[in-house]
Amino acid sequence: MQLSFYLDLIKQVNIGNYRGRKILAKPIFIIALIEAIEKRISTNNRFFYETLVDLYKQIYHLYIGMNITPMHKPFYHLQNDGFWHIQYINSPICINSVKAINGHVEYAYLDNALWDLLQDKEARKTIKEEIVRFFKLDVNN
Repeated sequence: MQLSFYLDLIKQVNIGNYRGRKILAKPIFIIALIEAIEKRISTNNRFFYETLVDLYKQIYHLYIGMNITPMHKPFYHLQNDGFWHIQYINSPICINSVKAINGHVEYAYLDNALWDLLQDKEARKTIKEEIVRFFKLDVNN
């Protein structure tokens, strides 16, 4: 079943660590991608950096608080986890800033199978809930 396959992949994303604290930018970014699909911000499996930034910040504030990991980090590094891909304008480069994204990235996209799966409301809900549970995200009070 594709849902369980992608849930397993998401649970295996490499999580950064800074001074003993887990950096949960990738799970937050994945939730932002799901929200972008729900809100019809992305309708054709093409995600543009500038259309995701505000949504990512809102979700990051909701779960983590004020010290935001810049979105260019999960945007770039999530491609190492098997289901997120970047379409470069020319050849791939190391992305270390928003300027690098603006100058070298056309758009990013999910595996087609994951994109298709996320068109289903129940699948989106299940994946979001599992991300929140697995990574122990809690609404920041």
